[in-house]
Amino acid sequence: MTEIHEPTPEFVSRLEWQVRSTLSRRDRFSMPTRRPTQQVVKMAALILISVFCGAAGVATADQVQESRARAILLQQIDLEMQLTGAQLQLVRTRLEEVEGLFETGLVNEETVNATKNEVRMVELRYARFQLDREEISLTGREPQQKVSAPLVGNRDFVTERFDLDLAEATSILTLAETKSATLHRQVEEGLLSATSTTLRLWDVQVRQAQQRVHYRNILQDLRARFLEGELTAEEAEYRARFAEAESSLNNLSLEVARENLSRAEELFEQGAIRESEVYEARLELLQRELRMQQVMLRIEQLRSGGGDPPPM
Repeated sequence: MTEIHEPTPEFVSRLEWQVRSTLSRRDRFSMPTRRPTQQVVKMAALILISVFCGAAGVATADQVQESRARAILLQQIDLEMQLTGAQLQLVRTRLEEVEGLFETGLVNEETVNATKNEVRMVELRYARFQLDREEISLTGREPQQKVSAPLVGNRDFVTERFDLDLAEATSILTLAETKSATLHRQVEEGLLSATSTTLRLWDVQVRQAQQRVHYRNILQDLRARFLEGELTAEEAEYRARFAEAESSLNNLSLEVARENLSRAEELFEQGAIRESEVYEARLELLQRELRMQQVMLRIEQLRSGGGDPPPM
């Protein structure tokens, strides 16, 4: 943004001298008509006014553009917050209803915990939008997401955002572990088969949730080390990209997709499902396999570009 500076007396004097000199040279080589000194001074003053009014106009235009960009970003985030606030009110009302049903024995504790987790997720989402809004208000630009992003004043919005992400990942992990433990207890009691697809699905979700927590812990550590000067911006971003690729690779479990395909083929042989459902299961497995190859290529690209990263 262009800044407006007050001209020094020396600058004004020099510009006036340049105007006088220019007019004097012009008069020597053109018509012999001379302008009165007072008129020359007035012209110099007009030139000075034009110069500084022009600079002020540019600065004002930049300020208006920046203010408009900030206003648009704030309007967008306000709309998101309004929608999320309405969702939050809905899930809190639902939780009150579920807790009432639990007291009468109409729902189990697992349903209550799942609803509490849903409330927690929406609360964290709202807090994330609120954090983004505060950063936009201070900077007038999109919130910074990089590990190596600078502080805004003395405030570390990046770490605050990572804290919210970690809280969300931890809540998801807790819910998945609770569900998985319930299913394993049912297997021990003979109420569920040890080969149940549902059991395996939740076991996979536990592993994926653990990986999400691990990944977010890595980002927090990289951020702290960058701020402490242990890592340069380039090193921190390289390690963050590598950690993201590894996390994506670990989350691409093919186990459930293969089991779903096998189950779909069995049900099709029994005439229980249509052939299109088998194709759908095959497509899901293929998509996961292709995605895994893409991530592995990404990891190879990172290694070839900067060598293997040191231990996180």
